[in-house]
Amino acid sequence: MQVYADLHAGHKGKKMSCSEFTLNLFRACRNGYEYDPIQLIGIYDSIEMKALEVFRVKTRFQHAFETNNSHTTNIHKTGHLICKQVMDENGRKTRKGRRSWKPFTAVLKDMVLQLQQDSKVDKKITIRLHHTIAYPLKYKNIPHVLCIKTADSRVFYFQAENEEEQSSWVAAINQIAARYSAPPLTFASNNTKQHCPQVLPAFPSHLSLEQQLQHTESQLQKVSNYLTYYISMPNRKSKLPVDYMEQEVIRYTTYVRALEKLVKEKDPESE
Repeated sequence: MQVYADLHAGHKGKKMSCSEFTLNLFRACRNGYEYDPIQLIGIYDSIEMKALEVFRVKTRFQHAFETNNSHTTNIHKTGHLICKQVMDENGRKTRKGRRSWKPFTAVLKDMVLQLQQDSKVDKKITIRLHHTIAYPLKYKNIPHVLCIKTADSRVFYFQAENEEEQSSWVAAINQIAARYSAPPLTFASNNTKQHCPQVLPAFPSHLSLEQQLQHTESQLQKVSNYLTYYISMPNRKSKLPVDYMEQEVIRYTTYVRALEKLVKEKDPESE
């Protein structure tokens, strides 16, 4: 965070050098964390070249991609969804007047689910899908509902047109999130007794499909190990870390299954 501020946040004076960035982390390394020097240099260079999206403040309905991004858009799915916004950024409950169900035309493209209200041209909702999870939800007397939880703790309920569409949207969203969510910008400790909160980047993963699966399996194992350890603690003060880690286990398990399916589709003879 400090090197980001030095390089991109209008910091006055001498900017932090790569060697200073690396040395500072090694000096602070007193709690069992291990850092790969080559990885640290790569992180410094990437931050210097382009500001990290994860540290930028975005308005609620702002476009997920910059207007000067000229890459080819991949449209994965389109359809009609009725949306109910439940939680805003950082888990703040959506205001009562904005929690009603509204119909949208939905377009799943790249790592974004874009919602356009037909009756209002300027009414758009853009949902970033990095580190997001979708799942079917039983909601009162409304059928075919799915829930989406985003990396910034926004929560949306959607009613699909039928059960087939409900399953299709859930599968498509989880597949995109699993395939293109980049590895966390933190280093996990080899000591499972120490928990390091994850910083989840918004830029897409550059790993191959097989590497993405391997990384996700590793993340699932780490979170599962820490959850097992934490539950075994007799004097733990709060249930909140348990709830968070249980959600992470579910998310990574969902991702592993989605990636295994993609690998199988890529190479049917890999079994």
